[in-house]
Amino acid sequence: MKLGETLFNTDHQIFEVTESDHVANYLDWELVPLAGKTLAKEYTASGLADGHFILEGIVVHKTGETEKGYLDISLPERDTGSYFLKVGGEIIRGLAPIIGDSQIIPGVAIEKSGIYDQYYVKGHAEIGLKILREGLSAAKLQWPIANDLAYILRDEKRYREAIDAFTIVIQQYNPYEASSKKRRFGASVDYFCYAERAKLFDKLNNQQAAERDWEQVKYLAGPEILKNLRGF
Repeated sequence: MKLGETLFNTDHQIFEVTESDHVANYLDWELVPLAGKTLAKEYTASGLADGHFILEGIVVHKTGETEKGYLDISLPERDTGSYFLKVGGEIIRGLAPIIGDSQIIPGVAIEKSGIYDQYYVKGHAEIGLKILREGLSAAKLQWPIANDLAYILRDEKRYREAIDAFTIVIQQYNPYEASSKKRRFGASVDYFCYAERAKLFDKLNNQQAAERDWEQVKYLAGPEILKNLRGF
């Protein structure tokens, strides 16, 4: 399937680019539609470790109005490359994610960690949050999606919801408890999420829960990192 013949003419939301010559016309890229409601490794030819994908996206305008587009995503970094819009019957390509005063975000969740800003439109955060929640309910590997959710909710000052999302990350990424005899250095997602959740508990005046999370940071990362993250 050629990109120029496929995008905006199908119900599929996720494609893997199997052949692309970035010097040649992007309309001639070969696409294979993928199953599933998220971009997940079990559906990809690349196994999600490395690959080039086109996802249906949502262009969010300053007014909050939206329109359909597509995004070019590269893994493993989860980098955003280009956007694709249909203008005057033609598919045009530009550099994502900013389109004038508008922003394009993925229309589906990705079961791989990346920068949460890909789903975050300030002033219209609920659009990205809805996509992530739908992805979370469908995903087999939930923690990368929950991680995106948690940071957006934190930035939106929705602290209780952010705590719930960080809890999913902590439970799935690091199921070990502090009582484990083996100390696990280098588990960066673990201790950062504990630190973020501790700060949120502090904001909600739940000091007991915050102290438990700070103890986990100390256990996983050591006293110096605890001091740097906590500030004392």
